[in-house]
Amino acid sequence: MKNMSDVFLVCLCVLGIAFVAELVMMTVGGLNPWILVIIVVLAVPASILLVRWKNRRE
Repeated sequence: MKNMSDVFLVCLCVLGIAFVAELVMMTVGGLNPWILVIIVVLAVPASILLVRWKNRRE
């Protein structure tokens, strides 16, 4: 990652994914909270790859 805006973009992606996952879990109800932890842990490398892909295209 090249600069601080890339780090901010990764954090924003992870927080957005966590927020959407939490909303889905609240509407479904009764899901294990560890599912949210797994989603966030998997979202970190996915967001990093997305930012690297964006930088490569520019």
